[in-house]
Amino acid sequence: MLAGCHPQDPQQAGVSMTRIAIMGVAGRMGRTLVEAVGAVEGLTLAAGIVESGSSLAGVDIGELAGQGRLGVVA
Repeated sequence: MLAGCHPQDPQQAGVSMTRIAIMGVAGRMGRTLVEAVGAVEGLTLAAGIVESGSSLAGVDIGELAGQGRLGVVA
């Protein structure tokens, strides 16, 4: 399932950001990528994809990765 968009629109803030979507965000690599995106200036987490029917659908991606709420759900 595709996650919702990041609540802050970088274009409105006048900042050039690259929006990143992560497929398999609930897995080990996906969680690592959430952390990596958060650590790089100029990147913003825009969407995450989990397997259809996953019990993690609707969970905040940041919480999945132990990063706190990011406002983007899987």
